[in-house]
Amino acid sequence: MFTILVPTHQRHSYLERCVTYYGKLGFALMIVDSSDTAYNEVLPDTVKYLHLPGLSFSEKVLVALGHITTRLVALSPDDDFFLPGALTSAADMMIKQPDYSASFGRPVRFNEFSYQQFRWAGASLPFPRLSGDKRLDIQRYLKRYEQILWALYRKDIIQDAFERIRSAQYENDNFIELTIAAVAVAKGTINPMSGIWMVRETTEAEHWGKLHAAINWQHQTDIERYKEQLAGLISSDYAQLALSAYIGRMVDNGLIARYRRFRRFLLRNQLTRQAPVVEGDLVWVDQLLSKYLAVR
Repeated sequence: MFTILVPTHQRHSYLERCVTYYGKLGFALMIVDSSDTAYNEVLPDTVKYLHLPGLSFSEKVLVALGHITTRLVALSPDDDFFLPGALTSAADMMIKQPDYSASFGRPVRFNEFSYQQFRWAGASLPFPRLSGDKRLDIQRYLKRYEQILWALYRKDIIQDAFERIRSAQYENDNFIELTIAAVAVAKGTINPMSGIWMVRETTEAEHWGKLHAAINWQHQTDIERYKEQLAGLISSDYAQLALSAYIGRMVDNGLIARYRRFRRFLLRNQLTRQAPVVEGDLVWVDQLLSKYLAVR
């Protein structure tokens, strides 16, 4: 039904934990590794490993996709964990609804000192209602953005997006997510999942979003590359609409509007952001981390 694709680079210390988790669940797993040296541990039959030293993120993902035959592909970091129930539920929906381009949801986080107290990540805002008008939908989605990089995709969607990413050769890797978002909205219906989607490790020194500056209008070279790669999608102003919505959410008016929406949502639903209870599929992750991380 789906293959989990894990790109990795110079982080073999994470792979045993990753293989143990997904191997126990029985999911098809492909690891694509651009490290200088290969990972030489014995792998289960459900795991395929490609050693492609020196390739970029987009290059190795595209090579791996050429070896994947399933219709759906879940892109996962080497240090994080999809919850099996959420992933299989999303896959079932996407098989029944072929127009779904990508499924994703909100994560909880852990670090090596507090893994038994998972923390909610991201604001608990309802996902914006999309209309089917792609020019409007890309704006609604990116104004209320939820990460889409680590998600379950139709294979044709992730293939298309990463071919554009490889061609663009962005200087700022944050444009990778923005490209995937634009392709997923343009070529299907994005499917936000309720509940916990995945468990993510919080390591600030290696956090994807911290390695590059937040996208702004000063990134002119990458903005032009982004527009070039999306020129054939939907309309001539599709890329500009996406950029304006995404960047506008971080300026003063956008931040104030987001705060007001969040405050109204909390008051209406009287919600508190408590740590999630370790039950159901979270138990799988908790048991794994108790083995690989010291109990503090």
